[in-house]
Amino acid sequence: MTTKLYDVLIIGGGPAGLAVATGLARQLQKAIVLDSGIYRNARSKHMHNVPGWDHVDPAVFRARAKEDLLRRYDTIEFKSAAITQIQKLANGHFRATDETGSEYTGRKVALGVGVRDIMPSIEGYTDCWGRGM
Repeated sequence: MTTKLYDVLIIGGGPAGLAVATGLARQLQKAIVLDSGIYRNARSKHMHNVPGWDHVDPAVFRARAKEDLLRRYDTIEFKSAAITQIQKLANGHFRATDETGSEYTGRKVALGVGVRDIMPSIEGYTDCWGRGM
């Protein structure tokens, strides 16, 4: 069985991954957005510092960006998948493997993943994160 070869494997479906997908779509590059569905701002109900989207639920932003891409371009695909491994192959391509063992192959990889917050051991801190600070 031949695995589909994408121009770019985009790891992450938040604002960074969606921005990469938009830029690639406009250049007619074939790409797949591999999105775990886990977002740093999941507890937040409002986006900030994104022009035109201030005080909008991040889920609304993600859905609209995905909808726009799928409506306008046929070169971008989306897949719900948590990538557990990425390796460079002998031919220079990359293989990403998800938690189910499914594999995706691309010429390039774009990491559109955020950071992981490590909360200090202060009582109540984690409960307030994303809601008031």
